Amino acid sequence: MPRVRVIADDGWVALDERVGPEDFDGEVFRRHLAERLAWAVGDAEEHAEARACEREAERSRVLALAA
Repeated sequence: MPRVRVIADDGWVALDERVGPEDFDGEVFRRHLAERLAWAVGDAEEHAEARACEREAERSRVLALAA
């Protein structure tokens, strides 16, 4: 069965959902899927930003120890 996935650049999975053609027959399903996609994209972006902050903090700690 087909899947809809939202995956951050580092491989973190924000959404992994099976979908079938019949699912799209219902307006409620389409609306809810669009909502879940929007949340997952936002979560993936927040995850990427948090990881970038973590990497920067680690780099700063390493530089401080080297000084």
